[in-house]
Amino acid sequence: MVGDAAAARTNTQSHPRLRRTLGRLLARLDRNWRDIPGRTPAGPAEAAVLRSLSLTAIGVWLLLIPGALYTLLSQEIQHPTNAIIGLSLVIFHHLLMVPVLLKRCFSRDVLVATAIPLFVGVAAMMPWRSTIYPENFWAPGFWSLPWAMTAVIVLNRREYLITLTTLFPGIAVADVAVQYLVGAPVDRWAMEPIPGIVLIVATLVLFADGLLQMARRSDASTERTAEAEEERGNAASQAEAKREAARLLHDHVLHALHALSRDANLPQHMAAEECESAVAAMSAHMTPDVEPAVDLAELIASDAALGQVNATLIGSAPRLPQHVARALADATHEALGNVKNHAHASECVVEISHHGQQWTCTIMDNGRGFDPMSVPQGRLGVRRSIGERLREVGGRAAITSAIGRGTTVELTWPSLDEPPSLSSADPAGQARQVLSRTAWPNLAMVPVFTLILLPLANPQWPVAIAAAVVTLSGAWQIHRLRKHPLTEIDSAVLLGISMAAWATNLMCVPNDVETVHYLWLSWGCASLLQLVMLQMRLRTALLIAAAWTGAMTLLMVARLGWQLPWEYLHPVISVGLGEGFFGLAALHLGRWIAEREATQKHIQHTLHHESNRISARNHLDQYWSSRVTGEALPLLRDVAEGRRLSSDPDLRRQAELIEATLRDELMLGPDAHNLLAALADRRAEGWRMISTLNQENTHSQLETAAMVLHHMGPPKHVMQQMTLSASSNQISVVVLAPNPTQRERWASQFVDVVADDEFARIVLSLPNGAGPRRAAPLSTSDAASTPRHEL
Repeated sequence: MVGDAAAARTNTQSHPRLRRTLGRLLARLDRNWRDIPGRTPAGPAEAAVLRSLSLTAIGVWLLLIPGALYTLLSQEIQHPTNAIIGLSLVIFHHLLMVPVLLKRCFSRDVLVATAIPLFVGVAAMMPWRSTIYPENFWAPGFWSLPWAMTAVIVLNRREYLITLTTLFPGIAVADVAVQYLVGAPVDRWAMEPIPGIVLIVATLVLFADGLLQMARRSDASTERTAEAEEERGNAASQAEAKREAARLLHDHVLHALHALSRDANLPQHMAAEECESAVAAMSAHMTPDVEPAVDLAELIASDAALGQVNATLIGSAPRLPQHVARALADATHEALGNVKNHAHASECVVEISHHGQQWTCTIMDNGRGFDPMSVPQGRLGVRRSIGERLREVGGRAAITSAIGRGTTVELTWPSLDEPPSLSSADPAGQARQVLSRTAWPNLAMVPVFTLILLPLANPQWPVAIAAAVVTLSGAWQIHRLRKHPLTEIDSAVLLGISMAAWATNLMCVPNDVETVHYLWLSWGCASLLQLVMLQMRLRTALLIAAAWTGAMTLLMVARLGWQLPWEYLHPVISVGLGEGFFGLAALHLGRWIAEREATQKHIQHTLHHESNRISARNHLDQYWSSRVTGEALPLLRDVAEGRRLSSDPDLRRQAELIEATLRDELMLGPDAHNLLAALADRRAEGWRMISTLNQENTHSQLETAAMVLHHMGPPKHVMQQMTLSASSNQISVVVLAPNPTQRERWASQFVDVVADDEFARIVLSLPNGAGPRRAAPLSTSDAASTPRHEL
């Protein structure tokens, strides 16, 4: 397509493309995991973990089905019919899990239906277990892993913990009891169902439960954070809308009213133009129409710059809000201008894409490129016209270039400058707590098997020491993991201990090894390996697992020769590499899907915030009182349309009163209805009002001030001055040059009054200060006979 530019884009964008491809793949397999029948609704992170457990169960099924078939086919004809029927039922259960996992048929009924052949089959085999190869009997422990994962997905936490921790240990106990009742020898080999049935399921339950608990804490934290961000966003949108409403009121309406009231010689045509401009500016924000959506591809296709650089436009996306689409189109125009003026490119491609709820516009050229670090700080073409245009609407611009390798400009909306993590708390600490659980089952098997199988070792003391070292070192590191991560030294020590313990165990087994249980320290070595793997990055952990497996295999070959049976590798493959790999895959997959969910939620929050901001800007009239729409705008329309003349004294007086009232509204806010009405009434009576109150005053102060003004009475002459002020504990009214009638009225109505011929000062204390005695002003004759009192 675009030569070097395409190659550069491949190098820089391959990882996002891979993530988007995996996202689309998971979306096809997706389902509403929050509404599983019989289970409480899950949050996004918990749903992501449930999905990862389902995918892990599918992987386990794919690995186990060959072994299940081999187990059935390897049974000899002389085995009892019940044993063959039991194995057949277990394999039937295993095949029955296919539609459950692939179709996600998760419900309690399905869980019970798939459990019946599994546990009936195991029960049918119990009386004849002594005639079956040991490793074939406890294989159902592995086969039941997909079912156990399904139980974790379907049931609530208390239910799956009770079910799995009682059912599978109960099978092991029942097996020993059945063997005793049928007369089979009950010796150390009677404990074989424990590792095969109990251990594997216990590891799964602890691991899955830890991940789910971590996800639930993450969901709770994310929900609290989202609610707080939404409240802050709504408050910011309202504050921005209030500022914009106040600006429009001040710059247009008040400006026009001031011109009408103060300039008696204002020509009619100039007054009409001023009023028409004010009405048009206000009317644009008094319509409830939502901002129209625009096709970004159409905007870019209509840009002449696209043809000037012979650029090819590919892709499409759903419509965007007009201001966002315009910002993206303007930034694209600037990028195309840079291609024309600086790149000297022979090819250019503009690609529009849409993934989930995120839009991307990418401009690629194969020009000479540049060094982004060498761009001067004052270079507006890159930083202002491209970067800031996107940031103003909540987007992001990323420019990738190198000298001689072309330039790629990626415009993204909305922005994700801070990629969300699995949890806003401490994900590393939570992961360490999960690891401290999952390592215990394998480690606990070391002392159990040492007591059972140590007499078979020769000599015994090296194996006993190795078992003690593995157990103690693993327990110590598990304890430390609750507070501190593993260091490189800790990891090296654990790997060294695991290899030395394995070699010791291998050197001390009999030469005629016939069962993998002689190599019981592999369980503890796998536990140490798991601690190391789950602390590393994915690639490093896989390399460590491969190296560990190779080293263990070479040690087995060195001890037992190249002709060793395949089952001797079982502890290495299934225990060491298998459990470590699936634990690692489940953890990383769960985190990745949870981050994907958090990303989508972040995008939705951004879109919601943008919607609130647009809605607030389109409904600015909610921040104006009825005086703007019912008094100011009709007066301005009359002047603009010539129905009233600007030279009319009554119009100028009306404009002056409305202007004064609206200035009070700017100071007090449209919600201070009582005080605004009182101020307007006093001005209409002829008072010259001066008020120092504003929106920072409390509701009690505003209501008390309104109450005082309603009882002040008319002025002695037009433009008599009254000043209204407030402090933390009182409201003060000062009137200049009061006449005797006013002084007598106020002295009879208010408690704290100081008055003479020059001024009168009325003070009301808050919150239990003095107030008016009656709802209406008293006459002079009433004042003498009416006692005063405090409110």
